[in-house]
Amino acid sequence: MPSLFKRVAFLWRAPRWYSWHLLLRKFGVRRVQTERDGKTFVVPLSSPGGVQLVRPFESWWGPLLRKLLPATTGTFVDVGANVGQTLLWLRSMDEDRPWLGFEPSENSCRTVRALIECNSFRNTELIEAGLSDAAGSGVLYAGGGTDSSATMIRDFSGELASQQELAMQVRLLCAAELMDQQFAAQVGIVKIDVEGMELEVLRGLQPVFERDRPILIVEVIPTPDDGSDRSRRMLQRQEDLTSYVHSMRYRLAQIQPDARLLDVDAPRNDVGLEWSNYCAMPDERYEEIRALFG
Repeated sequence: MPSLFKRVAFLWRAPRWYSWHLLLRKFGVRRVQTERDGKTFVVPLSSPGGVQLVRPFESWWGPLLRKLLPATTGTFVDVGANVGQTLLWLRSMDEDRPWLGFEPSENSCRTVRALIECNSFRNTELIEAGLSDAAGSGVLYAGGGTDSSATMIRDFSGELASQQELAMQVRLLCAAELMDQQFAAQVGIVKIDVEGMELEVLRGLQPVFERDRPILIVEVIPTPDDGSDRSRRMLQRQEDLTSYVHSMRYRLAQIQPDARLLDVDAPRNDVGLEWSNYCAMPDERYEEIRALFG
């Protein structure tokens, strides 16, 4: 448990709204309201990661989904759901689109379940597990129970890895083994945010991509080449991921902070985190989908 000094130091460095809501929770406030795209939601402030839902992050999700949702049908698959940030964006625009979330962290899942209950979301299923190319178990390294940068690659976070002192044994599932269950219905959009494990997730989802040709939204953290063994390994993973996406006959575009798309051949490593999200479109629908963004 963090010392009193560390707690005070954290609150001092944190944004004022974040510290304020932590204090509200401390004094027994269990629920607050938040907005996404003009729609009001209830946030379970008393749950482990509820504070993270108070302010809308990654606001590009709004304009992106406004264009993509009408052009797709089928389930929205959220791999690396964390505390439900993307779920809120989806429900702000579509109350009935099936949402299937995968999240290995127990505390994060507690928050998502509370969020679903507080807002009476329909067609919303959460599975407490990660997705990979083989079922089994793994270790998730995190700085806390709802850490959005938690990773299964020990040194993925570079200098920040030393702060990820929590090691959690988690369950892993392979989507290819769930085709008659959770993936029996058509999939329209797949979002992947798994801090370095993108390739393993895509390999497991291969039958889904072959059958449904969904749109892919994926975060790929920039890794500048500093000559270290770590950067060499991370860049090789990026290269393998890019090759795999192309082998699936998908074309890649970088999602700009204002939700415009910029065509790229591969993820970029000369940019900040706000430029680390990509939209991959099946070749046969590229012109149609790309035209939605001008």
